[in-house]
Amino acid sequence: MEHACTKFSKDRIRVIGIPGNDDPWDFDEILNTYPFVENVDGQAIEIARRLWVVGLGGSNVTPWLTYPRSRFLSACNRLSR
Repeated sequence: MEHACTKFSKDRIRVIGIPGNDDPWDFDEILNTYPFVENVDGQAIEIARRLWVVGLGGSNVTPWLTYPRSRFLSACNRLSR
C-alpha cells in the first residue's frame, strides 16, 4: 500500500477509495492519511462531466459472514438516506 501510494502521489494520479466489506474500520483512517486519496464511502462524486461514482462500501450480509462493517445498513437503506 505504501509503495503504491508513493507512486500515485508522485505521478499525481487521482485515487478514489471505497472501503469494502472485508476492510476493517481503521482502513478508513489509512485512506484518509493520503491527501490525494478521496475516501468516498457514503458519498457521490462527479469524476468527469456527467460521470459519477457512488461509494457504497461494504455489502449485504453474505453466507461468509462478511466483516461487521456490512451489517449496519443494507445498500438499499443507505441509498434512501
